[in-house]
Amino acid sequence: MNRKSLILVVGGSGFIGKSIIKNLNNNSLATKNISRKECNLLDSHQTTKYFRSFREKTLDVIFVASITRAKEDSFSSMQKNIIMIKNFIDASQNLKLNSLIFISSVDVYDNKENTQLAEGSFLFPSNPYAISKICSEEMLKSAFKENILTILRLPGAYGPNDQFQSIVGGFINSINRKEFITLTNQGRQLRDYVFVNDIGDIILELIKKPQEGIFNLSTGSSLELISIINLISKFLDKEPIIEESYEKSKEYNLRVSNKKIAKVFTNFSFTSMELGIKKYIQEINSNEKK
Repeated sequence: MNRKSLILVVGGSGFIGKSIIKNLNNNSLATKNISRKECNLLDSHQTTKYFRSFREKTLDVIFVASITRAKEDSFSSMQKNIIMIKNFIDASQNLKLNSLIFISSVDVYDNKENTQLAEGSFLFPSNPYAISKICSEEMLKSAFKENILTILRLPGAYGPNDQFQSIVGGFINSINRKEFITLTNQGRQLRDYVFVNDIGDIILELIKKPQEGIFNLSTGSSLELISIINLISKFLDKEPIIEESYEKSKEYNLRVSNKKIAKVFTNFSFTSMELGIKKYIQEINSNEKK
């Protein structure tokens, strides 16, 4: 790794981006957060002008910027996500890159059969957000053939400072506020979410040792939603209020293989959801005491 390189975090003001920057800075690496205030990626002229200022530097780029499903999942948001990638590609063709890391999603997979999802699993993006991610992946692969491009597909992240917007954070908030949690199928659906610190730790490893290709970024071990709620209940020492919904809905399990990335970083261990939830709640309790 070129220690004199600058790490650009495109979309570093969001939940995941902030965590990545904090981790890199804690390891004495120079970072630059590119937020909407610095550069509106939907404006092609502004994007080109902005990235021109980095042409004399050697860079690692982490692209996190996106309109997520939690904010909006529409044809319009899909278009905007794709436009941001297009403008970034156009603006960065003359940059000196050590590596480019793109944060994608496991939503790009076909999960109808409830099988474990691996990097070679069939793709079938079934919502606008997923379509924007697979389009972005293909655009980046085409544009950066000569560069080290890493695509990380996440199943969802949680942790301190997620503003209770994650699934795990939402459950914590509901139990704390004594609000009803509505579940279908008695909450037996399997889910796999990543503790946010793990994302920053893996990206730190990728900055040190760039890897080309697509990698799932998951714990590799799924829990039922009801088990996640029970863990939260245990660490909060509060009982959840659960109501069963009998509305018909498409039930699916989420099981994601992390074997590929585990083979590359053999000494890295993902945080289990049990430990991640415990750390999340400890952070909440610590902040409340301040």
